[in-house]
Amino acid sequence: MYKFIQQTLQPGPDVSLKCIATGQPTPQIQWTLDGFPLPQNERFMIGQYATVSGDVISHVNISKVSVEDGGNYACAAINRVGITTHSAPLHVYGLPMVRKMPSISAVAGETLYVTCPAAGYPIAGITWEKERFSEAEI
Repeated sequence: MYKFIQQTLQPGPDVSLKCIATGQPTPQIQWTLDGFPLPQNERFMIGQYATVSGDVISHVNISKVSVEDGGNYACAAINRVGITTHSAPLHVYGLPMVRKMPSISAVAGETLYVTCPAAGYPIAGITWEKERFSEAEI
């Protein structure tokens, strides 16, 4: 798998990330940002094609990168045999922000992992807070 690298940018330029994978059967490539599908808007263009030699080349082009575009980008090459992934951060200078986090459910007694999808650079630290709910609200 061809691996894109970590980048740190000022807001404004266009950015392209590329992922190349080979496999039998031919894999499909899926992209995520901080573990979620990429935003669907006119600034994000995703392309994918297969070469004669069987490589699958996928790219994400982001026009006029902005602070909220920063985060951990990952490409996953998937076929019926398995999956392989690669990820790297894209840092965009600007004030820190936290993306909306989805509601999650957990089973009592089980381990729960929660991530904080944040953008902005540099980020000195992240502080976690938990709302207090009464037993009736849980």
